[in-house]
Amino acid sequence: MRPILELSSQGIHTESYIRQSDDEMVDFICDNADVVAKVTLAPEQNNPEHVKKLAEAGIVVSIGHTNATYQEAREGFANGITFATHLFNAMTPMTGREPGVVGAIYDTPEVYAGIIADGFHVDYANIRIAQRVKGEKLVLVTDATAPAGAEMTEFNFVGKTVYVKDGKCVGADGTLGAQL
Repeated sequence: MRPILELSSQGIHTESYIRQSDDEMVDFICDNADVVAKVTLAPEQNNPEHVKKLAEAGIVVSIGHTNATYQEAREGFANGITFATHLFNAMTPMTGREPGVVGAIYDTPEVYAGIIADGFHVDYANIRIAQRVKGEKLVLVTDATAPAGAEMTEFNFVGKTVYVKDGKCVGADGTLGAQL
């Protein structure tokens, strides 16, 4: 299954594997809701009806790898998105004139947010602020990859070489991808 993300916010994901949702894919995921627990998507790149259908099938729909505006994120929440993948990473930030996805997450009390609490992906001050805003709706997560704990200097991630540098996993262009 290819990710359904925004290309400009793809992070370490391989561009050729990213696509928009379509009816056939959503039907397949919903038909397999007994084994699919969660889907991360960019709401601005996906049909709102697909978001609704996934949520109605009992799948946790999460916003992530997105360039959505505040309004697009809020519409996604209204359509059934209940979680945010990797708060602050690969999503539009909060600014004075555009609250972005981060602002929409903060402004929607019922939405849970996962945050990579390693100090590389998100500064510890932002983790503390997120905890004050989201409280028990903040979920501390790791971004560990399959070779976590191994003595490796590089590995393959879906056809892309990822390098291990200073405890971080980065692509050839330096894009932060994961942790060990």
